[in-house]
Amino acid sequence: MLDAQAQRGKPDSALLLRTLITDPEASVRARAAFTLGLDHPDAFEVLGALAGTDPSPLVRAAAVTAAVRAGQANHAEGAGALVAASLQDQVPQVRASAASAAWLIGDLGENATVLDDALTQATHDPDPEVRWRALFSISRRGKVSDLGGLQERALTKQAPAMERLYATRGLTRIGVSDSEVTDSVLKALAILTHDPDWRVAMEAALGLGQGRGEQAQRALLEALGHSSFHVRQAAATGLRATKGPLADSLAAAVIALRKDPSPSVRVAGILAAARVMGPRAEQTVRTAAKHEDPRMRYGSLAAALEISPDLALELAEELLLDPELRVAGAAVETLGKLVQDEAIGELVLPVLRQMLASEDNGLRLAAVTSLVGQIKPEDLALFARCFATSEGDIGPEVRFGIVHAVAQLPEAAPLLRQAAQDNNPHVAAVAHAALLAQASSEAAGSLQRPKSQTPDLPDVPVWKESDPIVRLKTTKGDLLLQLFPREAPRHVASFLMLVERGHYDGLNFHRVVGDFVVQGGCYRGDGNGSGTGFDPLGALPAEFNPVPYLTGTLGMPRNEDPDSGGGQIFITHRPTPHLDGRYTVFGQTLEGFDVLDALEVGDEIVTIERLR
Repeated sequence: MLDAQAQRGKPDSALLLRTLITDPEASVRARAAFTLGLDHPDAFEVLGALAGTDPSPLVRAAAVTAAVRAGQANHAEGAGALVAASLQDQVPQVRASAASAAWLIGDLGENATVLDDALTQATHDPDPEVRWRALFSISRRGKVSDLGGLQERALTKQAPAMERLYATRGLTRIGVSDSEVTDSVLKALAILTHDPDWRVAMEAALGLGQGRGEQAQRALLEALGHSSFHVRQAAATGLRATKGPLADSLAAAVIALRKDPSPSVRVAGILAAARVMGPRAEQTVRTAAKHEDPRMRYGSLAAALEISPDLALELAEELLLDPELRVAGAAVETLGKLVQDEAIGELVLPVLRQMLASEDNGLRLAAVTSLVGQIKPEDLALFARCFATSEGDIGPEVRFGIVHAVAQLPEAAPLLRQAAQDNNPHVAAVAHAALLAQASSEAAGSLQRPKSQTPDLPDVPVWKESDPIVRLKTTKGDLLLQLFPREAPRHVASFLMLVERGHYDGLNFHRVVGDFVVQGGCYRGDGNGSGTGFDPLGALPAEFNPVPYLTGTLGMPRNEDPDSGGGQIFITHRPTPHLDGRYTVFGQTLEGFDVLDALEVGDEIVTIERLR
């Protein structure tokens, strides 16, 4: 079964998996159902039948999620009906799986009521796992048949933290956008900024940041005193200029943020100063752009955009040459946001085009992304040269980024045909899809599909020992992690190779999204660096598995290509079902959750050592 999963791209894999879903062992049937749901949309009906009839709850739980994944594009109505039915299953495990999978189902139009009502009813399920997973899907879908019940659940102190958390996320997604109930929701969010779980308080602060009135701003000012830097950072980013008696308090607050003990909050304070004080904060932003801390320089760019396009252009051009690639990349992205400005857009375009020839692939990628929608036929020669010379680490991402960027231009057909022969399977597949979209129905039939290429699978021995344990030492403290070589053997093998070489020593956490993930281990420091223990320029084939993302789960970052994992890592702040089956899980935090919560951008991985 595991071999079939690893070889899922091969033509005979679907046939083998369909055989395995009839295996007498329930665990094999469940795993086969999971894998069929990842890559085989035509398996919706057989998976749906399995979800409703298999005698094993383990199999029914796996099959309902797999069926929804397989059917979300072409069988949305059937998937919605399947989830609603599975939410009535007698076994909580099946109901929890159905509740988690519901977010994948798109717009059902007039038929949405049945699913939304079923999810709302599931928030009162006797099992707490079913309740919070139903609230999760409601928050992701942005629809609920009982907003008042959502608000009540968020404010119920006795409710488990995950229920309060996802109810709060639902309020910020649904309630704040409803003008008739906004005042009531904002009042609830103000109360929730005092929740004992920092994740709930942070989500409430983010919701308040969507409100522009005095009620929301007063609550955000109060949240600036929270003990968690995550909450203070969210509150700071939500501050806006307000007329009246609150104006002086807001101005004083943004000045005080300069002395906050957290660098993340100080960076957010630059943005807050620009939003609250406008042009009066220009000198603060200019000073930040020259600060010795790259986090401050990075933050100055978003703040400059709030003050004026001219200031943003000036600082972005200065920071294009910043020695920190993360800052230089942000400068390119800032230029991309200025392209639409009537006054300076024409000044920006030549700079972005010039960046297509940068010696750094990460900066090329930022330029390609920034030029989307601005490409003319006469620009195609530049993009063709960029495509032909983007090799090595990040190269494939630049190349398929170019394909996406030029796909709407009929004149790009020669470049797309070249890309369809690329040695990277994902680049070739994206180019083929673009050619199909351009071609007439008659011409589409003559297009040759790229050869199916299963990524090379590095050989690793079958793991027969106990799971490895590693200690991840950071500047904030230590985390103890258990690795899962039976679920993701190549990811674990690559990670341990890098650990043994000291690859992670001194690298930092370049991305921290509160109430979501911390991400680090990029040798470039900007999140674009890849490479594996097997090949410094290679990537890891996906090893998607049914292990769920919980608080402290170790996962593999990737781009849109499923087979693009490398040397970076991320660790989750909370259960994140929307990552399940989409990003490879290869470990779990055992100890150090307080350290995980304390990590900020710029904190370092001192070293990682294997304990067993």
